[in-house]
Amino acid sequence: MGNIVNISFLIPSERGTEALQNLTLYYVIKGSAKLTSADGNRLIMQEEDVAAVNAGEDSKIEVTDGVTAAIEFSREQIYSLLDGKKRYVECCSVNVRTGSFNNLKEKVKKLLGSMFRDELSSVAFEKNSYDLLLTLLSEYSREVMTGGRKDEVNNWIDNSYKNVITLESAAEYFHLTPQYFSRWFAEEFGLTFLKYLSNVRCKNALKELVSTDYTILRIALDNGFPNSASFTKAFAEMYGETPLKYRKKHAKKSETVRLQDDDIKKYIEVIDTQHSENRSVVVDCRENVERLKPYWTALCNLSNIYDLANYEMQSQVRQLQESMRFKYARVRLDYREKETGSKYYMEGRAMEFLLEMGLSPLFVIDYRLCIQNDGFLPWFQGFASHIAMRFGIRKMYLEVLYDSVFNSKKSREYHTFVEIIRKTLDKIKMEYTIGGPGLLLNHDGSNLVSFIKDNPDIDYISIKCAPIEIGNDSNANVRRVTESDYFLHQYRLAQEVLKSGGYEKEILITDWKNSLTGFDILNDSSWIAARIVQSALKGYGILTSLPMDYPLDLMQNMDSSGELQMFNGSSGLMTINQLKKPSFYAFSFLSHLDDEYLYSDENMIITSSNSSYFQILLQNVCPLSYQYYMYQQKENINENIPDEFFESKTPYKVTLVLEGVEDISWFAKIRKINENDGNVYNAWLQMNYKDMSFMGRDEMEMLKSVSFPKMQGTTLHAIDGKLEIPIEVLPNEIQHIHLIPIR
Repeated sequence: MGNIVNISFLIPSERGTEALQNLTLYYVIKGSAKLTSADGNRLIMQEEDVAAVNAGEDSKIEVTDGVTAAIEFSREQIYSLLDGKKRYVECCSVNVRTGSFNNLKEKVKKLLGSMFRDELSSVAFEKNSYDLLLTLLSEYSREVMTGGRKDEVNNWIDNSYKNVITLESAAEYFHLTPQYFSRWFAEEFGLTFLKYLSNVRCKNALKELVSTDYTILRIALDNGFPNSASFTKAFAEMYGETPLKYRKKHAKKSETVRLQDDDIKKYIEVIDTQHSENRSVVVDCRENVERLKPYWTALCNLSNIYDLANYEMQSQVRQLQESMRFKYARVRLDYREKETGSKYYMEGRAMEFLLEMGLSPLFVIDYRLCIQNDGFLPWFQGFASHIAMRFGIRKMYLEVLYDSVFNSKKSREYHTFVEIIRKTLDKIKMEYTIGGPGLLLNHDGSNLVSFIKDNPDIDYISIKCAPIEIGNDSNANVRRVTESDYFLHQYRLAQEVLKSGGYEKEILITDWKNSLTGFDILNDSSWIAARIVQSALKGYGILTSLPMDYPLDLMQNMDSSGELQMFNGSSGLMTINQLKKPSFYAFSFLSHLDDEYLYSDENMIITSSNSSYFQILLQNVCPLSYQYYMYQQKENINENIPDEFFESKTPYKVTLVLEGVEDISWFAKIRKINENDGNVYNAWLQMNYKDMSFMGRDEMEMLKSVSFPKMQGTTLHAIDGKLEIPIEVLPNEIQHIHLIPIR
């Protein structure tokens, strides 16, 4: 099916070592398989494992039991799609424990499932083929630099030999005259262009000759020859005998066993991609009531201690805290030489503000910065003494940050530094809890293994989460991750590492990124608000914290110079001008939920207050498409977000049934933030102002007035203890419903 993908299904048998003509992705549907590379490296693939083999690489696949799918992507189609650029696919889920291949596996299942759909089978197959290929190329590959013109010409021939090619057309493709191209080619390749092209065609035809029962004419035409006579002549010149004689001598029975469609179906679950319009959720409000665990308010990142003495920063933090009531503030202790002023004056102002806001400080010490600063330890001892005497603080919560690919030497150096911090605090009789090192785990958690081995006495483990996966090889390869719950996989990997080592320690996420870069067009949109709520719901009951890396745009711009744009894709909840972005309301809605937890799933959470009032928070985040991941940061980020960034944009419809409520009328106060309502970024775009220089007081007041949720109310009636609530949540919308009894 299709012209970009060919799929074969393999059962227990052995395929001989061969150089694959096309990029091939193996997927174990059921059972297990062994994949051996040319250098003898063997992978044991289990159920749902995926592994890619690039075109031209030698490999051998042996299906141990069950069935494995071999998905081959046309080399010529890839060449055309990439406009001649070369990419090397690195994709293997074996031994990767972070779950970062879940998205790819789902795309494989969709492709396989679309083979057996009763309706629109070919259309679905074609779409899913391109979707899977583009995911591989955009997320699991790296560009291979060409070695100059010779490499480019060779690559072009390898991917174009099946077409009608002349010396003139080849020269024109590379913008050269036929005379110059002919002379240059002979010097570089040692053969004339047409002879070299004929040899390439014969080499590729030979593979079909010995492994298929195709006719000589079909093989000739499939490999670029105009007829069987020209193929026979060229083949005989190269191999010393005709294709027919060569086939009789060397033909071998294929060792690859293929299943018939009826056999395949029993292994593949056809995925239904249709959205259910009649979904309902029933919640019994009389049972399973427990205290809500609002871990999303546990921790807030608040830059460094000197910035917190800044009036503008305090003003914005105050707005955050008044709405969200965070418990701990993560504050960096970056020692700076001061020319004038009282000792610890700026630090004291910052501490006064934190305590006024009801925030307990979690102080961060950056090992890399502090180890190089001789003045840090004396300053730190004085600072600890100062806050103990002035503010009565008797215990410090510390995180010693050192995000590194750990080895024994680095781990021991880190341990030595932490011991110095401990002795410093012991000297002034200050209690402490010290954690670290703020790792972004690599794909198998080996960097945490290296760290904990030399730091078993660390009080807690801090990690940061980002949608990337770091390899543990010498090149430290980085791969983009598209799974929306990547932070859960990374958190659970840390748990698994500690458990396997016999350690019982709390794991704290201290830094959470939703984008690869610090500036992303989606950070100003309603999509990020829905993503935040989705992430909070997925982590409920599992995580203890999930703080944004920079909750205020101002934090990323404190040290910037020049005029700052109001919307620049920063990840904060508020702009530098204190305009509330959709993401602000994601945390605000979460923070105002009631104390009693009733129910949650990926789309909603329901809480109550003494079973008399109910709050429902919903989200409908749209899945991102491969086009978003192919998107490169542009100089002017102030633009509309294209629909092509999303794989689909479908409303979420559900009927929520609350059982065990009073048979009275209920008033539903509904607040919404979506792409059109409460979205200050879209309002800014619609103004069509070129830059900040055109902004005056009236414009700012107008933007402030639209940066609020859309509000509406409706009256509902409970019958026989059941309250039915029809709900529709638009794409990339968050919705908060407050149910109030009418008595």
